[in-house]
Amino acid sequence: MATGDMRISQAVITNCSETKRVHLMACEVDHDGEAQVSDYFDPTVRDEGTSSGVQNGESALSASFRGRGLKGCVLNIPTGYSGFVMKEGRRPITDEEDRLMKATHKFSQFTYWNLETPTSNNDAIVKAMQWINIASALHGAEVDNENATPENIR
Repeated sequence: MATGDMRISQAVITNCSETKRVHLMACEVDHDGEAQVSDYFDPTVRDEGTSSGVQNGESALSASFRGRGLKGCVLNIPTGYSGFVMKEGRRPITDEEDRLMKATHKFSQFTYWNLETPTSNNDAIVKAMQWINIASALHGAEVDNENATPENIR
């Protein structure tokens, strides 16, 4: 069983650039190394109209990847939080070694894709995004959304 910790460089988090192009796809790519993702995945997204599912009123999107149909939507990161694209520096040789992660980009929303199935409120990632707001309402004091930070939401 692994005993190494995962460490995240705080200095890099405060200085990373914002990106608008973050996609979360439910697939596994059997490759372990660098890849020119923008050369191979630059989806032509079609707006399928509004959805009654995920975030009511959001556009339902469709695209394809390697000939397979994708259905998606844009999800916002909850108020007071930020998303980060992380990159591992040197891979540890053993499970006991610490892993060092560095943030390469920051994001406030991302496009979530399902394989051929429309996204819904029952999808695990959608529930995770919703749970942050539910948990703060249940366990925290009333939050001023304009001045919300992770520290005062908890």
